[in-house]
Amino acid sequence: MENKPRLLIVDDDILTIDFLVDTLKDDYSLFIAKEGATALDLAMRHEPDVILLDIIMPGVDGFQLLSHLRTTSELPDTAVVFMSGLVSEEHQKLATELGPDAYLKKPLSADKVLFCVQAQLEKLAKRG
Repeated sequence: MENKPRLLIVDDDILTIDFLVDTLKDDYSLFIAKEGATALDLAMRHEPDVILLDIIMPGVDGFQLLSHLRTTSELPDTAVVFMSGLVSEEHQKLATELGPDAYLKKPLSADKVLFCVQAQLEKLAKRG
C-alpha cells in the first residue's frame, strides 16, 4: 500500500468538501470532518500531515480548533491551513494571532489548493 501524505479536510459545506476530495483524492489519503469535535478526534487518531480547516463552523469553529491544536503537543508538526471567505479585520487579527501555516481564501481553486498543500509538505520535510 502506498504511503501517501495524510490530509484532514474540515468544513461544514458539502460542496467545498466534494471539491477538495475531487482535487486531492489521487495523491493524498483523505479524512473528512464536518465539524470541529470530529476533526479533533480524527486528527488525534490519524495524525495528518496537513489540516485544511474552515473557520466558520457550527459548534467548535476553526479558531477554537486551531487554538487547541497549537496548545497541545500531540500534533506539533501538523500544518494547518485556514480556508475562509472572511475578510473582516477582527477575523484576520485572530487568525494571525493563532498562527495558521497558510490561509486559502474562498472560493478555492484547484491550483491554489494543490500548491498550498505541496508547499506545506515541503516545509514539513525540511523540518523533519
